[in-house]
Amino acid sequence: MLSHLYISNYALIENLDIDFPNGFISITGETGAGKSILLGAIGLLTGNRAENAALKVKDNKCIIEGTFEIKNYNLQNLFRKLDVDYDHQSIIRREITPSGKSRAFINDTPVALKDLKILGDKLMDIHSQFSTLHLADNSYQIALLDRYAGTNNELMQYHDALNQWRQAKQDLETLQEAGIRARREEDYLRFSLQQLSGIDLQKIKLQEIEEEKRILENSETVKMVLYNASETLLNSENAIITMLRSMQKEINGISALSSSFMFISDRLESLIVECDDLGHEMENLNDDVAIDPQRLENIQNELDVIYALMQKFNASGIDELLAIRVATEEKLLKIDSFSTEIIAATNAVASSYEKLLEVMGRLSEKRKKAIPGLTKAVLKNLKAVNLDNATFSIEIKATQEPGRDGGDNVRFLFSANKGVEMNDIQKVASGGELSRLMLSLKAVLTEKETLPTIIFDEIESGVSGIAAGKIADLLGNMGSSMQVIAITHLPQLAAKSQAQYHVYKDNSNNKTYSNIKYLSKEERINELSIMLSDGNISEQAVENAKALLKNN
Repeated sequence: MLSHLYISNYALIENLDIDFPNGFISITGETGAGKSILLGAIGLLTGNRAENAALKVKDNKCIIEGTFEIKNYNLQNLFRKLDVDYDHQSIIRREITPSGKSRAFINDTPVALKDLKILGDKLMDIHSQFSTLHLADNSYQIALLDRYAGTNNELMQYHDALNQWRQAKQDLETLQEAGIRARREEDYLRFSLQQLSGIDLQKIKLQEIEEEKRILENSETVKMVLYNASETLLNSENAIITMLRSMQKEINGISALSSSFMFISDRLESLIVECDDLGHEMENLNDDVAIDPQRLENIQNELDVIYALMQKFNASGIDELLAIRVATEEKLLKIDSFSTEIIAATNAVASSYEKLLEVMGRLSEKRKKAIPGLTKAVLKNLKAVNLDNATFSIEIKATQEPGRDGGDNVRFLFSANKGVEMNDIQKVASGGELSRLMLSLKAVLTEKETLPTIIFDEIESGVSGIAAGKIADLLGNMGSSMQVIAITHLPQLAAKSQAQYHVYKDNSNNKTYSNIKYLSKEERINELSIMLSDGNISEQAVENAKALLKNN
């Protein structure tokens, strides 16, 4: 339960520090006094989003802190899952900075807003003035049924199965689309592969071919240069090698005179050997060079093919052409394998859908089993809030396709009067009847879920007289096992509560503040008298207030 609330610098609230007991609590006050502001602040503790527009003083930080007694609610595992220290008396704090940044803490540990909301849903159920409108929505109805049926595990399994089925369908569609695109370019790929396979790229040495082409293009010049050079070295009348040998012979004649002359002779011998070798090498090269126009034409044709492929495939060399050929072969293999992959993907869709139907069936069965118990409990509560002739049932039908909430379409059917056929709630229920029906449902669910705290904001909307008193009785019964906080304008409800708080505006010092105070018995009589009167407290109003409190 919410045992303590501290609010600083929030909307019209400057500072508020107040304790709350267990049981049925009422909060009263004039319209505009700040009851909704108080509710908004408490909502932030459950994970609602915050805005810096809520700051009373824009340059100061806003702090909202709630202390919750949670010893008997088995929340230890949830705290471990959220990686937060558990304490029987846990503190939730929200801070809003002037820049608009919002921070959340559980027992002084910073937490994400989504994690705070997970815990907040286990601590409090806040029923605002407009929550009753949701009752006509089928998604809200199925959520209420699921809460009563306790389908959390089945819903988790269903959502997992639904996601797997949807992913399998998406994978199949992606594969089919890729297959269609691939088939469109298959002819191009096969023609490209035929071109790339038309020559043996792995055996081609492009640089060597280009070099041979250059030599063939200049073969006559090359042969003439090599011939002249070899003749100059070896065979001409004044051949260089002949002159070197003659020179060596003369040097040998004086070599005995000095080792330096012997050294020169040795060097000349080396030159003679090198010239002889070089000359014969050029003769051999000359013999190897052929004047072959046909060979040149063949090489040119081969290079034209290679250059054309490089240009077409935007490749800089043979290695890139080889890589493109491999990639083309892989694409064609992929195209050939699409049929097999599509069959496998189709089977995966069928398999995941079969599993989805199985989980969906278990979820639906659990809902159907819960309907009689929920219907019976709601009808009992409807009688308790002065709707003795009301009828209520839940219709569940299979949907054509699995949806977010499973394969069921759920309708709450209601009638408040004898002889009036049950129909959709929004078609047959007045505002007051909607409020009492919602209260009847909430009373059943909170008992089922053992929720620590439930807050009602004007649940008695559209109700007065005997019905109001019976609503108060139901709230009082709920308060015997949990904390029930009711923001109300009805004296019947306020008088039934075990503790009453009054929200009021303080206009002193030329400023307006909202505040709340716990009412003593005498203060309760005065407050109830005001609620029972037209503004001027009469003796009869005071006596009525005393009677209301005495009867409770």
